[in-house]
Amino acid sequence: MNPYAEPLLELKKASKAYNGSVNTLSPDETSVLLDDVSLVVRPGDRIGIFSSRNIESISLINCLAGISSLDKGELIHRASVSWPVGANDALDPKLTGHANARFAFEIYEDPANYQEKLELVRNLCELTEDQFHSPISTYLGRDLQIFRLALSLVIDFDCYLIGRVGDGWKRKGQVRKPSPVFAYMKEKLEGKTLLITSAKQAIFALRYCTTGIAIIDGKIAYNGDPKVCLDMALEHRQQLTLQQIEANTASDSDDLSGEDLDES
Repeated sequence: MNPYAEPLLELKKASKAYNGSVNTLSPDETSVLLDDVSLVVRPGDRIGIFSSRNIESISLINCLAGISSLDKGELIHRASVSWPVGANDALDPKLTGHANARFAFEIYEDPANYQEKLELVRNLCELTEDQFHSPISTYLGRDLQIFRLALSLVIDFDCYLIGRVGDGWKRKGQVRKPSPVFAYMKEKLEGKTLLITSAKQAIFALRYCTTGIAIIDGKIAYNGDPKVCLDMALEHRQQLTLQQIEANTASDSDDLSGEDLDES
């Protein structure tokens, strides 16, 4: 990483709130997901995003990708930035895998590379020609995960944003051999600029990142060692759990007191 290189993307004083049920929130409560967050990403940065609530890190990835709007703040892209890898919700279930992939390539790739990359996606997904030319609504859950992951990785970006990849990289069946998608992912992300959410994939984030940020109550509480970020996120999650247990206990006590009054 060159600390003096021009940033590939910047987030300035970003805020994002969510109205509705998040963890212990009731439907009419508002959760602050991002609170005055600023972030600069330069070429070669490999940043893990750790948070006590998964929705915070996922929201940051979505905002950086531009697929989720900010309530306040500014997002600046100075290079090509991926959608959240492995979490492409723009796919049309009525179209075939081939048609969905071709549509994406028409937007992001040189037409001269279409056929080669279409075949690469098919091979990474271990699909037959008939399967590749079938609507993705017919794909089983694991097959669809693999397809999303493969399509995201095959397209070239200056900066990769890694969402929840799930277990799509694992080989289908019980054979314990490296999956084509997993092997390709390791090769593709080598030396690339990337940001990874640790939501339900903390080990994955630690493996690929050289630095991290810890988001606590919507704010960046620490920027540095990814393991320290993970420890901070886990500690705060435990605190939130204890608070919820105490709140539930108090609520149960109030309910019992009310029942006693009614019976008397």
